[in-house]
Amino acid sequence: MKAVFSNAQPIYEEYGIATFPVTELKTPAVRGYLKIGLDTSRGLVIKFPDAPAIGFATKRRNGVTILDIDTPDEKVLADALNRHGHTPLIARTGSGKFHAYYRNNGERRRIRPWRGLAIDLLGTGGFVVAPPSEVAKGEYSFIQGTLDDLDQLPALRNLDLPEPKQPSAIDGERNNKLWHHCMWAARHVENFDELLDVARTFNDDCLPSLDDSEVIKAARSAWRKTERGENWFGLGGVVPVLFTTMDRVLPLGASAVFLFMHLQRHHSDRKTFCVANAMADRLGWGLAKFRAARRQLVEAGVLRAVRPGGRAQHDPSIYAWGHWRTK
Repeated sequence: MKAVFSNAQPIYEEYGIATFPVTELKTPAVRGYLKIGLDTSRGLVIKFPDAPAIGFATKRRNGVTILDIDTPDEKVLADALNRHGHTPLIARTGSGKFHAYYRNNGERRRIRPWRGLAIDLLGTGGFVVAPPSEVAKGEYSFIQGTLDDLDQLPALRNLDLPEPKQPSAIDGERNNKLWHHCMWAARHVENFDELLDVARTFNDDCLPSLDDSEVIKAARSAWRKTERGENWFGLGGVVPVLFTTMDRVLPLGASAVFLFMHLQRHHSDRKTFCVANAMADRLGWGLAKFRAARRQLVEAGVLRAVRPGGRAQHDPSIYAWGHWRTK
């Protein structure tokens, strides 16, 4: 890929737009990118000479708001231009979708503000990947107009935006809710880009919104866990078992494995627990079978006897997890 950022940064700077380097996955390569000014942008050329893409914050200082047509359907673009006003500057994204450039008039970032329309509004709090970026899905290019048209951009009209929801006001709580939302959503999307869109939509309903870097961080964390097979959100309780533990238990036979999993299900987070003979009835086993399975787990070091049971019914056997615990 070409060194797009280092070549395009001086050009955008001539038009007063502070840009930053973007990765081929369409994520900013630096932190605090929404606050970057021209001086900082200029210095990033030295640090990121080979960045394949360039982006800028859609805010009043840069003077641009983007109508993000999130579909390659040209009819959707045409309908949006008729509704919100025609613009001399339109770009095609790497995936064949459209960015219509408008003069920033104080709009804030809104994801899918119009029900049923695959359109996002990229204003304050958002950013856009700009031509001539080269990302994993393709190249960005202007299909109508050039950067010379920036000083002729019209303001958007007929926005009719619904009021955003009111979320909790505590940063820590918002971060936690965002991460949980990402974990749930990661099991229902096809790729990281879709998850990031979901995360940004959630953040758009936060007042004030979290910094986009926090949104990307939460989405990346959720996606990594999902790719590793560690995302169990929405599946109910889960008891993780290390491979080394299972390798130790499996050779003991079906009864010992079944008892082990039963104990994990009910006592995985307890230091000590009861493994009384009366459990045999609940499992539908005979006493001899239950005792044999319990003894195998003890001999394998999976269980450790803390206190042997007495003859009295109120004095059951107490056990703890042995060296080969699951955690």
